[in-house]
Amino acid sequence: MFLIEKEFRQIKMENKKFQMENKWLRENISNINQTVEELKKEKDTRVLTNCNQSLSSSGNVKRLLLNAASTSPDQQTMIAFTAALTHTLSLGYHQPVVYDTVISNVGNAFDARHGHFTVPVKGVYILAASILNKRGDEMTMEMVKNGIQLIALYGDSGSYSMGSQTIVTALEANDIVWIRHYRNYNSALIYGTNDQPINSFSGALLFQL
Repeated sequence: MFLIEKEFRQIKMENKKFQMENKWLRENISNINQTVEELKKEKDTRVLTNCNQSLSSSGNVKRLLLNAASTSPDQQTMIAFTAALTHTLSLGYHQPVVYDTVISNVGNAFDARHGHFTVPVKGVYILAASILNKRGDEMTMEMVKNGIQLIALYGDSGSYSMGSQTIVTALEANDIVWIRHYRNYNSALIYGTNDQPINSFSGALLFQL
C-alpha cells in the first residue's frame, strides 16, 4: 500500500512537472510566434519602405524624363507663318516684298514691317513663296537668306504669270530670310487684290537641330 501511494505521489509530481514544462513550452512557442510576427511586420515595413523609395526614385526619374520631354525643342519651339499681298506692288532692284496681310505668325518670327523672317532656333525649315506678275510685265524674284539667294521665281511677260517655289533647308538661329526683286534691268510689278492674295511667303519649323 505504501509503495502504491509513493508511486502515485511520484506520478503526480511528474505530471505536475510535465504540466509546468508544457506551460513553459506553450509560453515559449507563443513568444516565438510573437517574435516571428514582429519580424514579419518589420520585414514588411522594410520592404514597403524600400518599395516606396524605389517608387519615389522611379517617380523622380520619370519626372526628370517628363521635364526633359516637356522642354524638348520639338515640343517647345513652334514656328509657322504665312504672309500675303493684297494689292499691286512695283519693286525696284533688290527691293523686298513687304506683305500687308499676316495670315499666321506662330512664334512671332515673321516681321511684317520689313517682310523678314528671322530664324529663332537652329533647325530644318520648310519655306515657300508664290508670285503673280501683272500682264505684260516680266518678273524675276528670289528668296534670300542673309542676302544670298536660296531659290528664284519667274513670271514671263505674256499674260498674268504665276511662279512658286518650296524648299526644305537647314537654317541657323538669327538667319534672316525674305523675298525680293531679283533682276536689275527692269522693275517688277506683282499683282494682287483684296480678294486675290496670290503673292505669299510662308515658312515653318520641321524640327530643331
